[in-house]
Parts: sequence; C-alpha cells; structure tokens
Amino acid sequence: MANDCLDNTLSDRDIELAKGMKLANTDHISIKEFSFHRNGICGEGFYIFKFYCKDTKQDMISVYFPYDKDENPTVAVFNQKLLGDGVIAFGQNSWRGDHYCDQFEIFINWFEDFHERSGLFVIDINSYLNDNINSAWNNK
Repeated sequence: MANDCLDNTLSDRDIELAKGMKLANTDHISIKEFSFHRNGICGEGFYIFKFYCKDTKQDMISVYFPYDKDENPTVAVFNQKLLGDGVIAFGQNSWRGDHYCDQFEIFINWFEDFHERSGLFVIDINSYLNDNINSAWNNK
C-alpha cells in the first residue's frame, strides 16, 4: 500500500533527482561539485570533481578523462588542501584514482542521461539537487 502511494506522488523527474542524490553521496564519497572542461577549442573533454572522501576524511579534487582508445578512463586524485599549498610531489599528494573511478563514471552516466550537456559547466551538487527538488515539488 505504501508503495502505491509513493508511486502516485513521485514523478519520473523526482525519482531521477533522488537517484542523483544517492549517486552523489555514497558510503565512501560525497560529491560537492563537478565541472566539464576540454583542452582548447576541440580538445578532449574531461571532468573535474570536488568531493569529500569519507574513508580518509579529506576534501579531494579529481580530474577524470573519459575512456581512451583502450577503453580505460584516466583519473587523477589530489588532496585539495595540499594542492592549494602547492604540494604536487608523488607520495605526498598521491591518491589511487581507480578507487574513485567507478563512482565518478556512474554519476557522469546518470547526469548525461538525465541532462543534455550543452558546453562547459560547473555544478554545485547540493544547490543543484535542492533547487531542482524544490522546483519539482512546488510545481505539483
């Protein structure tokens, strides 16, 4: 009975936004912002993520290049504070990108399925999701 009520009150958009919230906040990471860039006018596109790593309890920055010709994404991860202090040395600000890659890929796929990417953007996840959820509920 409860599922019937839920199904009748949530639109497809509401369900997609809830899915996005779950994908942005997992047991291991909490995505704060993400942005799409590209190198030059027609260069390869890439994403930058600002996220909180719940395992290390640190704010992190990640650069995610989608799949190359060998079907392997390239992911670089840095501690945000150390990067801001100019620390880029291997072993001092080195993190395993493969530990975060799958979650970023899932989130990117959800976002691109749910939105039409039109150029370069920066999105604050919490503001974006809250604004869209409020808009969805207010338009009912």
